[in-house]
Amino acid sequence: MMNSPILPVLIVGAGPTGLTLAAQLQRLGVPFRLIDKHPSPLILSKAAAIHANSLEIFQQLGISDAVLREGQRVDILDLRTFYRDRLALDFSLLEHTDFPFMIDLSQYRTEQLLIDHLTAQGVTLDREVVLQSFRDLGDHFEATVQHQDGRSETWRVRWILGCDGVNSKVREIANLPFEGAAYADDWVLVDAELDWPLPRNEMTFSSDGQGIFGVFPLPGERQYRVAYTQNRDADGHPVTPDLADIQASLTRSGLPGKALSAGKFWTFDLAHKQAASYRRGRAFLVGDAGHVHTPFGGQGMNLGIGDASNLAWKLALVEKGLADERLLDSYSVERHTVSRFVIRTTHLGASAMLMRGSRFAPLRDAAMNLIQNFPAARRFLTASLSQLGHSYQGTPFVQGHAASLAGGDRAPNQQFFDGLSQRYTQLNALLSPDKHTLMLVSSGLDNLASHRTLLAFKEQALADYGQLLDVSIVTTDPTARAALPTDRVWIDRGRKLDQYHVPGKLSAYLVRPDQHLAYAHAPADWLHLEAFLRRVYGNGQRSRFGPVATPFEPQFA
Repeated sequence: MMNSPILPVLIVGAGPTGLTLAAQLQRLGVPFRLIDKHPSPLILSKAAAIHANSLEIFQQLGISDAVLREGQRVDILDLRTFYRDRLALDFSLLEHTDFPFMIDLSQYRTEQLLIDHLTAQGVTLDREVVLQSFRDLGDHFEATVQHQDGRSETWRVRWILGCDGVNSKVREIANLPFEGAAYADDWVLVDAELDWPLPRNEMTFSSDGQGIFGVFPLPGERQYRVAYTQNRDADGHPVTPDLADIQASLTRSGLPGKALSAGKFWTFDLAHKQAASYRRGRAFLVGDAGHVHTPFGGQGMNLGIGDASNLAWKLALVEKGLADERLLDSYSVERHTVSRFVIRTTHLGASAMLMRGSRFAPLRDAAMNLIQNFPAARRFLTASLSQLGHSYQGTPFVQGHAASLAGGDRAPNQQFFDGLSQRYTQLNALLSPDKHTLMLVSSGLDNLASHRTLLAFKEQALADYGQLLDVSIVTTDPTARAALPTDRVWIDRGRKLDQYHVPGKLSAYLVRPDQHLAYAHAPADWLHLEAFLRRVYGNGQRSRFGPVATPFEPQFA
């Protein structure tokens, strides 16, 4: 063991979070081992809803088409109280995404699709392997794992990524506090056959003041995932769930549905908790290991998939020597902020829906009716639930603003007509799948001086940071075809990328591999951008790019 090579990454846990993280690291060329204590994916698992942000991540991995083929499309999240519709959130109105909807698919199948993808890439999972301990030796860990046959091994690993759920062994060994409180109500989960009157493009949460009843359409005729707060008998004891219990709980909706059959029931307790930090040295918490909340809105699995996407590219840059290790601090800062928002909103939503015997229930219903009548409020809630609305604005590793965008925002995937290719194009087509993309957007600067500035800016960026980023140019100038001899030029004559254009200026946007803006600034200034790159990605990478070229300051006519 002492002479064994150091493995870059050990991923603990092969749920959706761990599998997504593994798929991203595989795509980015970072070696890892993935262990899980179970012999195979669990047939009964909590998550079903796959939101737009996760579908975009799956698109990047190449499995979104398979998810769409298998899953059930859902457009509406319908909230009902006291047997009446109160608030309907319509995901089909989401903007700037290829996926203006949710997909309901059993977590078991989502995991299997990710496993199939990894297997096709030559990745083998280490099943029935349990992490027992790890010891920090400064530049690496000694991690001891135990196999199903009782055999133990000690591996040398540089990074340990805990994707091992709410009872995380990684969190326990790293001694990271898990702060929050438990809910009084346990929940029941079951896949059932229902005669259900609502359209199959609706996911529904209903409350009658005694409990919550949630219905998620699954693929297959009359197939649904059912989740509800557990019933209690007259003495306050939990009722053992069965088909009759589903039927009794279904009355909370006020709809004439009928429970026809049910699979295996799972009763589980809930809490709203969050780890104090998602990083301790070379150990990280990802997904449920770092946060847990109610199933309201189907946020949990999606939050973990977002964690995995955020961490993977940063770890890849550090492993390849293209960024300083301090970049990894941004993972905990950014995702802790997003998770805290999700925990608070799901807690508020579930608490508001329940309100047993509360005199405030009429006020809640009035508030929901009010939101229903304000499209802007509904759009905000829909974007938040889809996890497309999450931003890292205000965190230390993003910077600047230009047009309507700020560092930390998701880069809107707007559509425009490209004057060079003569076809409609989406912004995502301009972005590199594995590098940062420096987008230079020239709006109304149609002269030789501005062309020279664009080319000089591009050449400077590629000379100094060519292993970190690609450069894409968007211009309103129809003569750019001849003036800019490059294949990464797009002409947006109609200024349809209106969230990026600053009239009369050259704007610079640095888009990260997770499609969030690291940096935005207008007018573009190389020295300003270079100072940001040095601060966030470190000086150590500079030697890997060769000597620093003489900096210039753009001149605008």
